[in-house]
Amino acid sequence: MNPEDSAEWVIGRIQDYLEPFGAMVPDGMYRLYRTPVRELDPDDRELARLANNLGVDSIRAMIELEKAMGVPTVRVRWGLRIPVEWEAHYETIYQSNFPWYISGVLQNTFIGNPLNGERRKWRSP
Repeated sequence: MNPEDSAEWVIGRIQDYLEPFGAMVPDGMYRLYRTPVRELDPDDRELARLANNLGVDSIRAMIELEKAMGVPTVRVRWGLRIPVEWEAHYETIYQSNFPWYISGVLQNTFIGNPLNGERRKWRSP
C-alpha cells in the first residue's frame, strides 16, 4: 500500500462518517489533514485542534460501527481490537512516517487524544 493512498482513505472515511448527518469536513480542515505537520501555520492552531478532535471522534465511531457489523478485526494491543483494514492503513502510514497532519490524528485515535484531554490509551476490546 502507498502511504498517501492510505492517508486519503482515512480522510475519506471521516467524510463517509459525517455524510449521513448532513455534514462535511470543512475545507480548512480538509486542507489541514493533507498538510505536512512542519508546514502548519501557527495561526491554524485552534483549527488543527478541532480537526484532530473531529477526526479522532469520527474514526473511533466508524471503527465501533464496523466492529458491531462483524467485520474482521485484529488485536493491536491489550484492550484494543480494530478492523483489519484500519490496521493495515494505520501501519502503512505509521511505518512510513508519513508527514501529513492526518497521521497524527490517526495516532491520537489509537494511542490517546491529548488534544481532548485524554491521558490514557483508547480502549475498544
